[in-house]
Amino acid sequence: MSFVCFEMNVKNYPQSSNVFDSMGDYYMTIGEDTKALDCFSKALAIEEVPLTREKYETLKKK
Repeated sequence: MSFVCFEMNVKNYPQSSNVFDSMGDYYMTIGEDTKALDCFSKALAIEEVPLTREKYETLKKK
């Protein structure tokens, strides 16, 4: 999945925690940890999901 798809999902579904979680996963994969943390934080602000919280806390410890 390309970055453009993630951007489109965020624009079309701004209240979906899953959209921001997925974008965070993308950023983690390419080594952009700061951007990943931001996405996970946005996801958690929408909905507290244990797996998202775990990814967020793991990145913060890096």
